[in-house]
Amino acid sequence: TFLRMNITEETKLPNEKRKSEQGDRITSSVEQLYSDFFSPRAYVEQYYSEIDSEEEFFLLNLHKFFESPPLLEHLHPIIVVEIGSGPIISGLISASKWADLLVYSDLIPQNQEHLLETFSNPDPKLPSLVHIAKMENCSVDNVLARL
Repeated sequence: TFLRMNITEETKLPNEKRKSEQGDRITSSVEQLYSDFFSPRAYVEQYYSEIDSEEEFFLLNLHKFFESPPLLEHLHPIIVVEIGSGPIISGLISASKWADLLVYSDLIPQNQEHLLETFSNPDPKLPSLVHIAKMENCSVDNVLARL
């Protein structure tokens, strides 16, 4: 027999309520720290101003995956969603070759704003764009035209 029970604030034991409240406060504090102190521009400059081995690995594997997409020809629209995009656009660029819609998402408003700024005025010298264009044997302008 399977018993299903909805856990609500009323059904939690006092210790569980206290842990939940502490967790809510910690989550709220982390969100506030990001809102107050995280700079998407500084983050991008610090970690994405060049392609390091980790980013190269990431971009290469995304390129390989999206080079031969799953058998989805009969399904439309094809939507690719990235959860927690942060302030960078490189995660879904390779998917733009065959996806009908790319969805970037992030909880931090500054990251969302930075993504919108990047899409409205993309820098063709952005290292990830240049790297992806080389892997796809095309120009950065061709990559930008898909976004």
